[in-house]
Amino acid sequence: MKFDNYPTPLYNSVNEIFFMKKQLIINADDFGMSREINEGIKIGIKKGAVTSVSIMSNMPFFDDAVKFLKNYPSISLGLHFNITEGAPLVNPNRVRNLIREDDRFFFWMTMIPRLTTRNIKLNEIEAELNAQYSKLKSTGLPITHIDSHHHIHLYPRIFQLISKFAEKNKIPSLRGDYFSAWNITLNYQEVPSPTQLIVNIMLLYSHLRYRRRKRFYKTDGFYDINWDRNLTTDSFITLLTNLPNGTTELICHLAIESEKGNKKFLSPRYKILKLLTNPLVKNHLTKNGIQLVNYKSNIKNNI
Repeated sequence: MKFDNYPTPLYNSVNEIFFMKKQLIINADDFGMSREINEGIKIGIKKGAVTSVSIMSNMPFFDDAVKFLKNYPSISLGLHFNITEGAPLVNPNRVRNLIREDDRFFFWMTMIPRLTTRNIKLNEIEAELNAQYSKLKSTGLPITHIDSHHHIHLYPRIFQLISKFAEKNKIPSLRGDYFSAWNITLNYQEVPSPTQLIVNIMLLYSHLRYRRRKRFYKTDGFYDINWDRNLTTDSFITLLTNLPNGTTELICHLAIESEKGNKKFLSPRYKILKLLTNPLVKNHLTKNGIQLVNYKSNIKNNI
């Protein structure tokens, strides 16, 4: 499968061919959700800590995110497909099973049971997926990957739909397209967080059920660093030390603090922003030869 406009990576030495380097994509999710989240992600990009973003087409600060990204063409951009927050882009009557009486999406804790009991129609999900993708595509920004809010696309029924959609629209990468045990163990973790375990169980089941699907650009592992509420600079450096060979995506959720905003929601995101921009983290990456990359720079022409 070929994707236009993405150059084939060149190997600079024999060492790179025979000994895989550790490369790291740091992807900020939820771009477009709120002013505080947008400002946090902007800081992460400006300080060189964020290399990739995923944008929410149906959220109120979408235009602000797009305007900013047009000045940072080196940042890779993905669709953060969303059916668990805010309102749909399509007419509510077309997605009646996805929304509450107030015409806003069910929260994820309600959405998952509805998917399990098949109260959700896939044609409704596809209609909203098309609308969100079309809005993002209309900006003219190249779309390198697709993922989802609350990782909802990893749920088996949606995973097949998203995989086929990505193939049809030549979106080069899909989060979680490859399962890795590192996603659960991190090479040192004895007990994964509940959310981490649930997400990866869904992922593994989807892989086994739809193992004959088309495959996309491969990352060798992914982890959402906001899953660890007790993450410190030292424990984050331990995580970086134990990255697998190849390319890993670290997912982050960033924000600035705000007197008017929900501190319980924003403070953990601000904590991660401070962690990622800590000079100790940058020094560790440099010292250990961990290269910051993104989907745009790493996607291959032939998959």
